[in-house]
Order: sequence, then structure tokens, then C-alpha cells
Amino acid sequence: MTTTSLGLFYAFTARPDKARQLVRHALNLAPNPSVTQWVYASTTSYATGDYRDSVMASQRSGDAIWSNVAWRAAARFQLGEREAGAARRMRRSLSTACDGNGRGSSGDRSHMTRWLLHLYSIEHEETWERLRAGLAGAGAPVDGTRHGTYVVGASTPDPIRQ
Repeated sequence: MTTTSLGLFYAFTARPDKARQLVRHALNLAPNPSVTQWVYASTTSYATGDYRDSVMASQRSGDAIWSNVAWRAAARFQLGEREAGAARRMRRSLSTACDGNGRGSSGDRSHMTRWLLHLYSIEHEETWERLRAGLAGAGAPVDGTRHGTYVVGASTPDPIRQ
């Protein structure tokens, strides 16, 4: 698991070749990768621009972590898959994270989108912007979000802490 998470670090710091190498190595070592490893592999693949691999790994995770559904929807958008149900699934995923029953308000979904965009410390702004664009394309509310430090209760990241 440590090798997989290290791969994610390299993906978020704009070292995609090292990230790919580590995640491939970790998955090859594991006779039966855990769902968490598949989630990390999916996230790493998205961050390195390997959207097909991101979707495949996300599906193998069995949606063990709700945020991975959002990453998969963003990857599908980046691949040009703009199916009618994608935005509905994105809203449902964000709403479920908000209140557990899928009926969160649009304000709750906006908050969860901001949280999701800042869940990981994505140092490389271009990688973060690709995630933002993918989430927006898949139906997540991204207005007012920007790269930087997320502050709970604030509508935008705190520029002083950047």
C-alpha cells in the first residue's frame, strides 16, 4: 500500500513517469490488490492523464470510497464520454457524501466539490485544474473554486496559506 500511495504523491507533484512505475509495481506485487489499492491506482491514473486506466481501476475498486465515483465521472468526461446519466450520478455521489441518503442540497454539493478538490494536496496546479475541469464536465458545481488551501466554511481557499 505504501508504494501505491507514494505513486500518488509523485502524480500530484508532476512526476507522472515515476507515479506510473510505482503503481504498476505495487499492483504487480499484490496477488489480489485491495479495493483501496484500486482507488489509489484510479486516482493516480487520473492525475497522470491516463483516463482509461483511471476508469478501469475505479471500476475494480467497487466504489469502495464515494469520492472515487466522482474521479471516474471526471475521467469519463475527459475521455469524451458525455452520457446523459453522468451528471445525475455525480450529483447523487456528492449528495450521498453530504447526508448519506442522496438528497443533499446544491449548497451541500458545492461544499463537497470544494472538499473533493482539496482532499489531496495536489501541488501541480495543472493537474488540479484538469480534475476541476473533469468534475465540472461531469456535472459537479465548481464555481468559485481555485487551486490552494481549502478552509472549512470558506467559499474559496485561503490565499494567505498558499
